[in-house]
Amino acid sequence: MIAYKGTEQLKCQSLKYEVGKTYIFSGDIGLCRKGFHACRNIADVNYYYKLADKNTVVLEIEIPDNAKIIDSANDSKFVTDKLKVLRILTKKDIEEISGGDVKFDEDGNLVYIKYSDGSWERYRYDKNCNIIYYEDCDGYWAKRQYNEKGNEIYYKDSRGCWERREYDENGNEIYYENSSGYWEKYEYDKNGNKIYRKDSDKCWAKYKYDKNGNIIYYEKDNGYWEKREYDENNNEIYYEDCEGCWIKRKFDKNGNKIYYKDSRGYWERRKYDKNGNEIYYEDSDNHWMKRRFDQNGNEIYYEDSNGDKYSIVIE
Repeated sequence: MIAYKGTEQLKCQSLKYEVGKTYIFSGDIGLCRKGFHACRNIADVNYYYKLADKNTVVLEIEIPDNAKIIDSANDSKFVTDKLKVLRILTKKDIEEISGGDVKFDEDGNLVYIKYSDGSWERYRYDKNCNIIYYEDCDGYWAKRQYNEKGNEIYYKDSRGCWERREYDENGNEIYYENSSGYWEKYEYDKNGNKIYRKDSDKCWAKYKYDKNGNIIYYEKDNGYWEKREYDENNNEIYYEDCEGCWIKRKFDKNGNKIYYKDSRGYWERRKYDKNGNEIYYEDSDNHWMKRRFDQNGNEIYYEDSNGDKYSIVIE
């Protein structure tokens, strides 16, 4: 069987796929994480990976006759324990395979898609590739307008809802209002950090930042507040709020979180290999997880305290 798999720059979960390689999953498969996920209908890939996104890479794959398969409830995707990557598909390939159910414009923007269940969507764009019109098979439509910097300034849809936004000279949103009469106003410091917000419900919030732009203090009109601290790499290492909650975090030199503890007494520990892949996890609830990776960063073994266990062979 030929099928189609969406990836993010050829990566999905803890694997990087290569053309010509066969992937074999040993263990119980399931629609959530365990196994290899794909779609029979190429348009349905858009449910999980947006076909027009520059980071989406769609693969044409082959599922052998002896492979295990579990379908999702709506049949838009399935999970299998075996697949072979045949080729990387271009947008032109996707259009041809779909038989007219997927169409892109000359800039690579998705303009029409019809899914396997018969539902469809249409899009129109401005010269900067911003979506200015959307409609679907249920009769819903939405229109958007943008300023010269590409910021959305107006939205209206078929339900009668609308939104309006204003921006300062730096592109920071300073005003928002919608069709329900609700509005918000914002103020920023010289670095573009939001320092104040107020709204039509007479609520307000204030923000303070360190020299690196990290939020170190937040307070609201009802007296609620939060404080945060960071290490030299801008990792958040401490949090506390007015309700007595606190969180402590530790990171290794590569920025990987290795320890977490909070005011409830709950804690987590993590270990990583030299490439930054998480290979061990444990917490105060007696949960644990072990993983192994090959030299290319592909996950080849997994085991946890719930009894889940699998391995992956790449040929």
